[in-house]
Amino acid sequence: MSATPIDILVPCANVLGESPLWCARRQRLFWVDIRAPALHACDADGRNVATWAMPEVIGSFALRATDAMIVALKSGFHHFDPATGALAAIVEPARDQPQHRFNEGKCDPRGRFWAGTMNDVVRDPTGVLYRLDPDFTCHAMRTGFAVPNSLAWSPDGTRMYFADTEAKTIWRFAYDLDHGTYADQRVFVDRSSSMARPDGATVDAEGCLWSAEVVTGRVVRYAPDGRELAAYQLPVSRVTSLTFGGADLRTLCITSSSYKLTPEQRDAQPHAGAVFAMHCDVAGLPAALFGDPGD
Repeated sequence: MSATPIDILVPCANVLGESPLWCARRQRLFWVDIRAPALHACDADGRNVATWAMPEVIGSFALRATDAMIVALKSGFHHFDPATGALAAIVEPARDQPQHRFNEGKCDPRGRFWAGTMNDVVRDPTGVLYRLDPDFTCHAMRTGFAVPNSLAWSPDGTRMYFADTEAKTIWRFAYDLDHGTYADQRVFVDRSSSMARPDGATVDAEGCLWSAEVVTGRVVRYAPDGRELAAYQLPVSRVTSLTFGGADLRTLCITSSSYKLTPEQRDAQPHAGAVFAMHCDVAGLPAALFGDPGD
């Protein structure tokens, strides 16, 4: 286990902090608290925190070249204007599934927003992975999983990663950038024999996958062939997701959760729900932007 210092970036108490993204244009970190529900942002040093309350559970979001965003709420994809707080529905594929909500989402290198749904009441394999294209058409791309997570792409965009947290497995696919499709599913990391559950993920400039392990409280760096290169222990058990931020993209920003912790666990983990930061020797990749026709 590596001993790199891990600092508290924002001493917040998110119920279920998730889906962090660094906006290079704003030089701000954005993340969600799924259960609040809210979207948050802060400067690179953790100061000037801003919060936008959401009318529904928010799973994830996509940055754009403009100030506007795309947010994945419980019912579906919406335009969001942080300046005014205005929301406008794009498409609501989960509207007829009241037990389901959107979870993790991320843009591929061509600006398509991928986000998956999950049953928020029973962890059965009925989730759907959707792809929202730049022309705002929505496509169901995969089903048969319980908790969608670990969406990420290799630096050249030819590999896609995806996980089912309940299955404790991260898969790797061959990715077709031109068509936004995947093939050749292979097991990248199998954690089924441990307590670890892969949650959010990000890829660095060397093509290594960084995985947040909810329950164990670890952040793990994997080589492109799936070998574990390093592991870092956080002072909280429910580490949820991570992204590279800062001016040089060498600060790993890590979200966490206090959701369903017992009173005893909360006493033992007073920083549960905080956003953490760790300096890395390797840089990350800029967040891909949603490439809609107006950008």
